[in-house]
Amino acid sequence: MNRRLTALLAAPLLTAALSSCAAVDGVVEQFGPRPNEAVLELARQARADAGAEASVAELRADHATELFAEVERLCGVGEDGTPPPSCDFEDAAGDTDTVPGDDAASLAGYLEALPRVPAESVDLLVSQAVDVAATPSSTELPDLPAPLDPVTAADAETLRALLADEHAAVYALDIAQAYLDDAGDARVADLIDAHEQRITVLTQTLEPTGVVPAAAPGYVFDAVAAPTDQTEAGQLVNRITETTDLTWRNAAAGAGSLATREWLVSMAGHAAKATQLHAF
Repeated sequence: MNRRLTALLAAPLLTAALSSCAAVDGVVEQFGPRPNEAVLELARQARADAGAEASVAELRADHATELFAEVERLCGVGEDGTPPPSCDFEDAAGDTDTVPGDDAASLAGYLEALPRVPAESVDLLVSQAVDVAATPSSTELPDLPAPLDPVTAADAETLRALLADEHAAVYALDIAQAYLDDAGDARVADLIDAHEQRITVLTQTLEPTGVVPAAAPGYVFDAVAAPTDQTEAGQLVNRITETTDLTWRNAAAGAGSLATREWLVSMAGHAAKATQLHAF
């Protein structure tokens, strides 16, 4: 058989193979993974906010970057390291359909989106929601929510642990305060006041359950040594604020219901803002 005849006989096979590949690509594009719309909407909102309000520009730009990356992560990537064609989405800064929002509107967007995202995305969204609940465009502490009602048994256990942590934090801050100069003393006084505000709301929430942890007469410093000078006192203050911030964020991410999560996000926002305003 000559080369021309061989080529002619092979042509239909090659055409069939190419057609098969095209068909597979078409199926992947039609039925492959799609961008998670809830995460994508939040990403576009964050980008719009970043371009409109100077006081939140850096924070919201970081949020947008994280959220667009989350959209791609959820889609997965092919052998070439890129998302499948079915996951193509527009993330251009020139998006004119998304209107910048204020802190409250942006927070509402997160709370509305949380039921529509995979469990693996909840930690990221809750952390960003707390950032927004901390009212980044303001220099004041955000308002605390009313006491949570109703309170489930699981909620009560979580809130008792949070209340115990708040009492311990106040004790440690009071110890640190004794070693600080006047400026540091004033900042810690503001931090203590913020802790006591959260203690009040937690206490009011837990009172109907009949079990409300009280402050202990004293506490033992185990994970960190008690301060002996101003430098160590400042380090202790920072450790307390960072731990408090993280503890509230983790509680919000692990909430058992949407209503409890929304409440915890507001409480966590208050703790985060206190850290921003008064940490050393």
